[in-house]
Amino acid sequence: CHDHKYDPISHEDYFRFRAFFEPLGVRQDRWAGEADPGPFQEYQYVKLRNPNRLGAVRVFDKQLDAKTWFYTGGDERNRVESKAPLAAGVPAFLGSLAIQPVSLPDGSVRPGLRPEIQETDLSLRLNAVTKAQDELLAQDSPKTRTALEAARAELASAIARFAADQAKFGGSPDAAKLAQKAATTERDATVATAKAAMTNAEHDLSRADDKTRDAATKAVAAAKSAVTKAETERDKPKSPDSFTSMTSVFPNQSTGRRKALAEWLTRRDHPLTARVAVNHLWMRHFQEPLVPSVFDFGRNGKPPTHPALLDWLAAELMENGWSMKHLHRLIVTSAAYRRTSVTAANNVKVDPDNHFLWRMNPSRMEAEVCVTVCCIWPVRSIRRWAVRNWKTLRRRRARGAAFTSVAIPKSAAAVRWRRCLTRPSRRTAIGAPAACCRNRRWCSRTANWCTITARRWCVRSERRHPNSSPLLSSIC
Repeated sequence: CHDHKYDPISHEDYFRFRAFFEPLGVRQDRWAGEADPGPFQEYQYVKLRNPNRLGAVRVFDKQLDAKTWFYTGGDERNRVESKAPLAAGVPAFLGSLAIQPVSLPDGSVRPGLRPEIQETDLSLRLNAVTKAQDELLAQDSPKTRTALEAARAELASAIARFAADQAKFGGSPDAAKLAQKAATTERDATVATAKAAMTNAEHDLSRADDKTRDAATKAVAAAKSAVTKAETERDKPKSPDSFTSMTSVFPNQSTGRRKALAEWLTRRDHPLTARVAVNHLWMRHFQEPLVPSVFDFGRNGKPPTHPALLDWLAAELMENGWSMKHLHRLIVTSAAYRRTSVTAANNVKVDPDNHFLWRMNPSRMEAEVCVTVCCIWPVRSIRRWAVRNWKTLRRRRARGAAFTSVAIPKSAAAVRWRRCLTRPSRRTAIGAPAACCRNRRWCSRTANWCTITARRWCVRSERRHPNSSPLLSSIC
């Protein structure tokens, strides 16, 4: 929040850029096949948040007329009232951009009325009715009967409210009639649910012992009070909008600020964004960027080593719809990328820093890439390595370690290129965080032991066969 040290970016420019995102809000839309996550929990100062991991978290323009104020100390609560709010814009020396509102589709304005969401909601309620019917057939009792009545009432209420919402937002002449029906069915469902809860409380009271009798008695009293309240509300006059909508309603327009900024950043006469993207991709493939100052393309940064190549790749990226996959494929299939990392004495004298890319720059690979590289060798070479280490793993398992053995094919005819050596295993087999894979029954295990062992094998193979594969020379 201070004037930039080098580039001409002032306080005003900073807050004008912030204004592009000032109307931003966060919401949590429901996914088909999942329960309703409810509204997104807004961030508040000095309050602990308990986020719900269901649904899809999306951003939208929540407050279309949001104003951007100056504030001090990095805290937006310290507003400077003496200064007027600023409009969204870029620094003056970079030009200007036009901002136009954007109309949004119905599925974004009213996400709860999307066909797949309606189908999910009604399917869950229908399953509840089927489950209640099965429980009633298994045991006929007041508890199961009231549970079935409540489930049927909830299903009827959902159907009526979906129809009322569609009529209301679609401008149907029957909107008022359907809204009245939706309000009636919703109140009936509330009464049925309250009665089912009261029946459950009475059932628990009949089975309570001396320790839980007082709590069960209080629960019955609270349930009876809820039934009385629900019946009172049911008998009150109903207004056309007295039912609970089945969808959240969001603004039908976006300010267009973020779209204008994105189009301004990616326009054809502004190649800086494409150059930055290309420089990052090139650095990760060749271990050296085209522009050494990766995070500073300004006047204080360093010039590119190959300006024509940088511009050509930037134009290629823009002309192909900003497809990163196209650029990755173009780079990895080039002759420069496929060169060996073996040095040559005459080239070292001319270009010791490899500015002209006469060889591949050696680098340390990530653990996952290291394992994948090891697994492109034939099965016969891998089998000897795997069997040796799986014997060690079997011994560790005999001592109580959580490892699982795997059968390696011993047929000499099975000499094929394999993608990997890992096998499906339960997440609990290796001490990894359960939260990262809690919704998957199986996952591919690439554990630390596999990475370390594979790396040692690469070192041994490199020593025995130094010219066997140029890939091994770039691992360690």
